[in-house]
Amino acid sequence: MIKDCKRRHTCNICSRRHPTCLHDDRKQRPVEATTNSSTSTENHASLEMHNVVSHASTQHASATSSIVPVLVSSIQEPHREVLTYAILDTQSDSTFVLEDVLDKLNVDAQPVKLKLSTMTAIDTIISSKNVRGLQVQGLHSKNHIQLQQAYSRDFIPVDKSYVPTKETALLWPHLRHLADKLPPLLDCDVGLLIGYDCPAALTPLEVIIGDKNQPFAQRSKLGWSIIGSSNPHLDRQGCRSFVHRITVKELPIPSTTDVLKALEADFTERTYEDKYVSQNDVHFIQFLSNNITQKKDGHYEMPLPFKGNSPPNLPNNKRLATVRLQCLKKKLKTNKQYYDQYKTFMEETINKGDAELAPTTNPGETEWYLPHHSIYHPRKPDKLRVVFDCSAKFHGVSLNNTLLTGPDLINPLVGVLCRFRKEAVAIICDIEKIFYQFSVTPESRNYLKFLWWKGGDLEKEPQEYRMAVHLFGAASSPGCASIRLMHNAF
Repeated sequence: MIKDCKRRHTCNICSRRHPTCLHDDRKQRPVEATTNSSTSTENHASLEMHNVVSHASTQHASATSSIVPVLVSSIQEPHREVLTYAILDTQSDSTFVLEDVLDKLNVDAQPVKLKLSTMTAIDTIISSKNVRGLQVQGLHSKNHIQLQQAYSRDFIPVDKSYVPTKETALLWPHLRHLADKLPPLLDCDVGLLIGYDCPAALTPLEVIIGDKNQPFAQRSKLGWSIIGSSNPHLDRQGCRSFVHRITVKELPIPSTTDVLKALEADFTERTYEDKYVSQNDVHFIQFLSNNITQKKDGHYEMPLPFKGNSPPNLPNNKRLATVRLQCLKKKLKTNKQYYDQYKTFMEETINKGDAELAPTTNPGETEWYLPHHSIYHPRKPDKLRVVFDCSAKFHGVSLNNTLLTGPDLINPLVGVLCRFRKEAVAIICDIEKIFYQFSVTPESRNYLKFLWWKGGDLEKEPQEYRMAVHLFGAASSPGCASIRLMHNAF
């Protein structure tokens, strides 16, 4: 609650209750031509705002920086190229790439923890992905520059107005001959920040300078860029600054000592201050709140929360599901008890309406098939549960890759144990098959198809079914269930 917040921010511009970096000037305020006294001038100067954004690359809104359009690809698939803008940052010791660019390139990336230091924070631990084998080339170049490694980020804080274009060069007499070497503003984001771990991309091959306070142009292997003021007719307004310095340290795999410390710790959970809500989490909550409906039987129905604004267009992976089903068939034939338990579970799922026969789809409509297998509870060796493999990849993508997970709403164990000591009697309960209590909208069910034999007859051709409920194994299911339960509780 805002009334309980101990770190409330006040905007230095409008004095309202929001951080200064989130201030939005919707209307240009008039500039006073004169001041009544020297005191008022000093007061105005003391109120000047200094916004600092780490690892961007310009100094004010009427300036351009070393940003060039490039084509990014992987060494394994050089024909799959993504057009994006790259910041050539000589003050960053690492290279960063947007998650959206990695998704388009379809490259393998390893999850890592980074210790990131900027002008605003020191040794901030963040989650990222380490990707190797990327290469870039200039828009008008045939030579590739390999990036040793890059780390993924959800965003790179720089505005496209800082990109030098043909119009920028025409404004300065000493740079007009470069107008044909700079393309107009392209329809792509700034998706790459190249640090000095790749000096081949940053090395200036040619530099053109002007008079004092005039911008200079430099050419690298990736193309021409202009650094400095973008318009000679504009005076600098405000004092917004962007800082370049970034240091990154990849956290190593825990040693034996670290493991022992973790085992000896009483509680290793994060506090509420350590939990952050991302824009994806906000989108997740808003999407479910707007699309949850209650059915006549009292159960709630909600769609699958995909990452994009619309359901993804996934490849048809029926071949993968068929191969996995044949492997399962061999196991079912060799173990009678296993077959009986598997068959019982599937028949109960279908008879209860948790699964249904898949209707005929229209040409071009997306279909995604889920391979399935079984697991046993360690304390219930006779109880089998069928799990649908939402992480199974086909052509480098899985269903879980496309789903939002939602915010972390799990109660810390410390708080749970402390509340158990408040009263004489504590009550716990368990919801049977909690994810199955929430239905999936019919529009999302074609992403939950699976293959099974009608009546469990292994000699017949398998039929196409689809799940009508949220699944164990789906990345979005815990968040969907938690949001709905908390909504009912409060």
